Amino acid sequence: QHHQTASTHPTNKHNCTMKVSAGAIASLFLLSTGVESFAPAPAAGRTATTLANDLFDGDDQGTGKKEMSPALPFVARPKLLDGELAGDVGFDPFNFAGADKASLYYMREAEIKHSRLAMLAVIGWPLAELFDKPIADAAGLPTLLTKSGASPSLLNGGLNKIDIAYWGAV
Repeated sequence: QHHQTASTHPTNKHNCTMKVSAGAIASLFLLSTGVESFAPAPAAGRTATTLANDLFDGDDQGTGKKEMSPALPFVARPKLLDGELAGDVGFDPFNFAGADKASLYYMREAEIKHSRLAMLAVIGWPLAELFDKPIADAAGLPTLLTKSGASPSLLNGGLNKIDIAYWGAV
């Protein structure tokens, strides 16, 4: 009776090749998209954000009463956050929106792009843990996962396995 081990079984070699191919295609796709797709478009005349009191007057249509923010009822609603945009509940305690609509739209676009990048990271982290070992084995490199199979990070440990040249390149 001839017993084949998991590493010599023909279907495992095929699966490993398929995983490497899928990982290589995904990597090439991500590398082909430039970082400019995650950078906000330049805004002409962008002003610095400040905590000026005139940005928080919250005047309710000239009645003299200050309209309070629904998100922070003890703070006046910022001028620019008038409910026009989706999800606008008047929450901007540090005035990141800026002093004009152009600044608000610039920061809104930046927030959307950063959230898209975060969504990619949510998918990328577990995929890196799934495909690190098969790709490393196929390339003849050591796996960089921790002993528990987690990606190296500050919380998981294992950053000492990463070559210093990588950190220089990043």
